[in-house]
Formats: sequence, structure tokens, C-alpha cells
Amino acid sequence: MLANSPTTGRNPLPLYALVVGGVISLAGNSVAMLAIPWYVYKTTGDSGRVGLAAASGIVAFVLGAFFGGNLADRFDRRDVSVVADIASGLMVLAIPALAMLDALSFPLLMVLVFLGALIDAPGAAARSAMVPDVARLGGFSLERANGLIFGSANIAEVLGPALAGVLLVSVATPTALLINGASFFVSMVMLLAFVPRGLGRQDGLGEDDIKNVSIKDGLRLLSRFGAPRLITFANLATNFIGAPLFTVIMVTYLADQAAGGLSLGAVVAVGGIGMTLGALAFSRWGERVPRKLFFILGFAAFGAQYWFLALNPSVIAILVIFFARGLLTGAYNPIADTVMQERVPNRMLGTIYGTSGAIGMIGEPLGLVTGGFITETWGVQTAIMASGIAYAAATLVLVFAKSLRELAPPDAAEPADTREE
Repeated sequence: MLANSPTTGRNPLPLYALVVGGVISLAGNSVAMLAIPWYVYKTTGDSGRVGLAAASGIVAFVLGAFFGGNLADRFDRRDVSVVADIASGLMVLAIPALAMLDALSFPLLMVLVFLGALIDAPGAAARSAMVPDVARLGGFSLERANGLIFGSANIAEVLGPALAGVLLVSVATPTALLINGASFFVSMVMLLAFVPRGLGRQDGLGEDDIKNVSIKDGLRLLSRFGAPRLITFANLATNFIGAPLFTVIMVTYLADQAAGGLSLGAVVAVGGIGMTLGALAFSRWGERVPRKLFFILGFAAFGAQYWFLALNPSVIAILVIFFARGLLTGAYNPIADTVMQERVPNRMLGTIYGTSGAIGMIGEPLGLVTGGFITETWGVQTAIMASGIAYAAATLVLVFAKSLRELAPPDAAEPADTREE
């Protein structure tokens, strides 16, 4: 029996705490994603340093996920998440504190950004690994729980940049980071108040339990599970091909059409709204939909938007296209997490989430560099067509992968520890 958990009845508060804490934390991170580059550029005027600051956060998160995801399997998952929130919050709050004392050099800022992202990664893996248990405590299906989590996350990713924009024009940039720092502590309070300890703990140790912090161990475990391997490939492809979409391709495309930054913001927003609605719809009806179809449909929709862009549609048509794409892809992430939680033994979830997330994240900086080079060298239309072709090729790989069949709900009688290849 889980420590501190009710012995009778349902308790939905742990899941709601993860949902609300996640929304607040993601919104705070959205502020930091804009505020830190803005601060670097305003204080140094060096675009190269802006890129270095952004890259340091990505590299740190990848390393933290590779080496730290298994902390969620070796220690109490709530405790790992709480410690990560406290440490990450302190790293972020140190930035405005040192800036106010005129003691924040660029190298020190890089160190703080790196450490904050490094520490945040194990906490993210721990929160994802807690979902099956908090869903069970509340009497929720995995489909409903993951739909709620990703639906709320999409809302935060739409509202967060808007909040950042308001803060950056109304208060000093370092002060805006106080919002991000405070968000970690709010998340921590939600976990301590409503999420019990003991989630994911096993009575005994199996031969596959992780005892060392090792990239090799994480890769070894991930290689054993067909569906998680497939999902990892899909996420890597999505991050690699899709990373330049808003930062490079759409900026250039809308500028060539003489559309302003407001149009870019509207395109991002309607896509996010569509994804929110799609995820919430999956939360409501996810147990009835064919997962394989909606997973492939969601992935293919990412690529289809490039083929529509190649037709040079108007800004209004682009808004409609991106909303439809968001609606179709809204179920993609909830399906992926539901399958991971069904197919991977609970005691290994933190390690698998960390390793899979790190591999997927590697595609983002590689995609940004590649997409920027293609756009600069051969033009935005070539970049659009190349992205569409790459997505089509990746979709074919998914369609013909043998592991695709494992996206279907497993037999209820199948022992959890044997759901592997």
C-alpha cells in the first residue's frame, strides 16, 4: 500500500496537483525561455551569446535526463521532484538577485542556466513516472489522466509567452524571472500538500533495477521495449524536422509575405489552442479511439502542414491549417505517454522517460542548425519542401514498423513485467 494514501475511496487530488503544478511550472518556464535571451541581448548586444545561452539549457537538460532520469527509480519520486523544484527555483532566482547587485557576468549566467536545466530534468522524469499511480489513486484511466496533463500543458505553452511579453515590456527583465523562480516553489508546494510519498516503490529489487547512474543502462533498458523505442524515434524525428518551424521557417515565410510579428504569434497561438482541444478530447474519449490510427494521423499532420505552406496560402488560411493540425496532433503526446506507462514496468519508468526524452531532445539543436542552414542557403521554399519530404519518410517508417502494433492496449491479463521485446 502506498504511504500516506487513502485506504478507501478515490482521491483525485494527486492528479489535479500534478496538472495544476505542471501548468504553473510550464508557464514560468515559458517566461524564462524569452526573458533570458532578451536579457542577454539587452546587456551584451551579442546574438552569438544569445544562442550560447539557449544551447546551454538544451545540452544541460539532455545530460540531466540521460544521467538523472533513473533517480526517479532509485529514490522516492515525489522527493526527487520536490528537490528538483527547490534547486531549479534557487538557480533561477539567483539570476535576478545577482543582476540587482550588478554581479551577474555572462559566464555566471551560463552556469546558472546550465545547472537549472540539469536539475530540472530528473524532476520532469519523476513527475511523468508518477502518472500511473496518481491516476490509479483518483480512479482515472491512463488515457484520461494523460489527456488532462497534456491539455493543460498546451494551455500553459500558449499563455506563457503572452505573459512573458507583457512582463518584458512592463518590468525589468531580471524581475520577470522571479515569476519563473516562484513557479518552481508553487509546484513544490502542490506536490508536498497533495501527492503522497511512496509512488512507484517496489517491495523488492529486480535484476533490471538501476543501481548506477549510467547512460548505457538507460539505453539498454530502452532497447528492450518495442513501443517506447518507436515513440523515441518519432519524438526524435519530430524535434529534428520540426524545430526550425517557428524559429526559422515561419519567421522567414511571414516576413516574405510582409506579415508582422503579430501574425507569427497568432499562428503559434491557434496551433496551441488546437492541440489543447485535441488533448482534452482524447482525455474524454481516448479509451474508445484506435490508438495506432490517431498516433500515425497526429504524426503525419505535422508533415502535412508543410505541404500546405508550399502552396503559399494567405495568413488566414495558415491560421486555419495550423489550428486543424493542432487538433489532429493533440492526441499524439497523450497516446505516447499512455503506451509508455502500459508497456514499461513501473519500477523502470523514470529511467525510460529520462533516456527517451534525452534522445528526443537531441534532435532539437541539430534541427535548428540544419533548418537554418537550408533556409539561408537555398531559401524558405526549399526548407519547407525538405521538411515535408522528411516527415513523409519518417511517417512511412512508423507505418511499417513492427512495434506499431504495441500501441494498442495490452491484454489485461498480460503480466506487467513481460510487456517487452
